[in-house]
Amino acid sequence: LPTCSSCNPGSYRADGMEFCEECPVGRIAPEKGAEQCIRCPTGEYSPEAGSMNCSACSPGFVPSADGGTCNICKAGTFASLGAAACLPCPAAEFSKSSGSTHCSRCPKGSVPNRVCQTFLLLRGTSLARCAWWAKYRHLAAVLAGWTMTTIPQRARVWAA
Repeated sequence: LPTCSSCNPGSYRADGMEFCEECPVGRIAPEKGAEQCIRCPTGEYSPEAGSMNCSACSPGFVPSADGGTCNICKAGTFASLGAAACLPCPAAEFSKSSGSTHCSRCPKGSVPNRVCQTFLLLRGTSLARCAWWAKYRHLAAVLAGWTMTTIPQRARVWAA
């Protein structure tokens, strides 16, 4: 007497398939008898085919597009446990190394290098002038016609 068996967790059988197949990396089948594999939830990954569950990436890392690995965040960005994407450091903050879990505030009277680099590119000015801008940015902003309420938004645009 022929019998039928359900696919084991970590595998699936869709209509038209003769046998059960393992779920690919980045996808899981947590229960027996799956008809399809599901993507790992946002911020998680599954590095092996045939997985039943996903794991959160370590702080400083985020899942790859296919959900099969975790990619390290570049310097200037950070990620907490289970983050879906590396986030840029806020204005007046920085992270020196890749894999950062947080950003640090710049010392008083300084700005992140990316702000000066962007200022140099956009304004075609010198590093000395950028240093002046960092020290006297509120005065420079007022002279440029910005209001005190638009300074933070403009600084974020420059820091991007």
